[in-house]
Amino acid sequence: MLYIFLKKGIIRYMKYDEVYEKWKNEGEKLEELRIMVAGKSGAGKTTLIKEVFGDLEADEAPEGIGLPVTDTIRDYRSKNSPLILTDTVGFTTLEDNKESVKALRTRFQSKTKRPHLLWYVVNSGTNRLEEREVAFIEMAVKYAPVLLVISQSIGINAEILEQKIREMNLPIEGIHPLLARKYYLRGGGEVEAFGVKELIHKSYDILDTKVQESFAAAQVHDVDLKVKAARAWAKGYIAATFGVGFIPIPFSDAGILVPLQATMILHIAHIFGMKAEKAKIGTFLSAGLLPEGAKMAGRALTGNLLKWIPGIGSLTGGLIQGSTAAAITWTMVESYIQVLKRTYLRGGREMNEEIWKETLEQMKKQKEIGEEK
Repeated sequence: MLYIFLKKGIIRYMKYDEVYEKWKNEGEKLEELRIMVAGKSGAGKTTLIKEVFGDLEADEAPEGIGLPVTDTIRDYRSKNSPLILTDTVGFTTLEDNKESVKALRTRFQSKTKRPHLLWYVVNSGTNRLEEREVAFIEMAVKYAPVLLVISQSIGINAEILEQKIREMNLPIEGIHPLLARKYYLRGGGEVEAFGVKELIHKSYDILDTKVQESFAAAQVHDVDLKVKAARAWAKGYIAATFGVGFIPIPFSDAGILVPLQATMILHIAHIFGMKAEKAKIGTFLSAGLLPEGAKMAGRALTGNLLKWIPGIGSLTGGLIQGSTAAAITWTMVESYIQVLKRTYLRGGREMNEEIWKETLEQMKKQKEIGEEK
């Protein structure tokens, strides 16, 4: 069982199995996200998908050189997020893609399979958009926002293509030239990758707010977007924690605070795409952050007493306890997010004891900084 000690009393919150179930439940709270990537064969779809979302669960063929790697419509699932990515048929010959377009139109018209966003990818070596490509884009925008991506965007040809597309005034959300991976020039020299982060942030901004968090969790390219999404989600929990301080029940606040913080810890880990083993998750919580949060809450219980002192009443005590609860939770969430960011940048993708230890150290630093102020 997971026990949290508060002064002389013991409050039982959850068994380890319950903690793991809560872990899974928090992951399931992320909305299912559907992204579609379309374009002619050789446009650079596979490279872009791997750069943004990493390896997805599907029978992917290795990237080809001059050969199509996708020969049918396939759904790919992310291992650690609710992403379903649809990779389309490559339009090898426009005369042969009628059945593909028909199948894609059916996807768009389906309420359960309709994408939240479409990336249409064009290789910069193409001198224009074909009429059938334009027709497909104009059909797609009736059902989902469309971003047009110009891949391998190097040199004057890419600039000319971008200008031509802009002059077409297509009803799309934007045109994004990019180079998904470093490009090596003949005879030496190289061009650094660019534009992927900008595409990710533009996509995040135009997605429905219900799936923005899921998109942040699914993408693996930009950890700062995960930080942004985690902080945005945590604001709601901090508001909930503040509200706890106004409940007029003696000594109840700490018992409510800790489960709120446990939920916060688990949910934010999902935004970062972290994995957790059933045998470890409860142990980590009981040995690390939650007891520290409980001790911080216990030291603040005097605010609860103020609610019941005649002449002071619930409002004054509630204000003190509520602000304290918010401060405790924000110290925890900011410390935890910063540690997850560092862990992610080091390549860590699994919750472990070092995360808890590092977070506790970060919390102490935050507390010391606050006391100095």
